[in-house]
Amino acid sequence: MNRGNHEMLEANILYGFCGEVSAKYDLDLFDLFSEAFRNLPLAHLVENKVLVLHAGLPGPDPRIWMPGQTHDPTDAIPMTRVASLAELKAVDRYLEIGPETYAESIGPSSTDKEVSDLRHIIDILWGDPRGGDGYGPSYRKNKG
Repeated sequence: MNRGNHEMLEANILYGFCGEVSAKYDLDLFDLFSEAFRNLPLAHLVENKVLVLHAGLPGPDPRIWMPGQTHDPTDAIPMTRVASLAELKAVDRYLEIGPETYAESIGPSSTDKEVSDLRHIIDILWGDPRGGDGYGPSYRKNKG
């Protein structure tokens, strides 16, 4: 079982899980759920052959949004490199993403581990398939 976008604190607050748990039980139980969700792995490697993750592979570095790029599934940015398995394994899965994180993720390459990890988490949890080869931000999250 992998962590997906519905196991994010933001999604649980926005889409009612927090309210439901606090109405039926209390916020301490919601906090336990949140902690359990953060402990779920972001990906699995099955028999060293198949990478399983909730959404998509991390996008390009530098992180760009091309002028005029749309959310059309065929409008994709070519990938210059794909993150290694070692890079994916090193991502801090305990980080939480806030609403501002998506827009802030667009920008030049960064050597800051937290910036890199947040960018990876956004794509691993929120990436959407494209109609062709390449990368495009989530239809629901990144605004250009």
